[in-house]
Amino acid sequence: MASKSKSNVVHPQHYNACGETAEDGTAVYEPIKVITDWGLGWGFDLGNAIKYLLRAKSKGKELEDLRKALWYLRHAEGIQQVGAPGEPHPTRCLVLPTAKSWRLTPRRTKVLENIAGGWPGMAADELERELDEGFPGWRDEV
Repeated sequence: MASKSKSNVVHPQHYNACGETAEDGTAVYEPIKVITDWGLGWGFDLGNAIKYLLRAKSKGKELEDLRKALWYLRHAEGIQQVGAPGEPHPTRCLVLPTAKSWRLTPRRTKVLENIAGGWPGMAADELERELDEGFPGWRDEV
């Protein structure tokens, strides 16, 4: 069951439906590759990280959703950001009301603050600490 959870996080099978396969076994036109190639990856990644972070407790797949959030944050790290890294986003003032509304833990609130601040790497590091504390052994699952 653990392997199914992880495969749902990184390159799920249904994303390889186009048929053309790259050398690494993933689809040539996998959606994330298209989004990144079109220059839309930074915002897409951060938006998806927020989505998975906020609803992780409410879907019944908390660990899988937190892994997805982490994957998107790490992916965003590797994309050239438009604008200055760390430049506060205009919606940063909405972080605390959002976190309170979704009843996020203090650490998940910090993840959200780092996303809004333009620091996906710091957000990912914080989320990894949350996973280490809440889901011992999560790194060992294949």
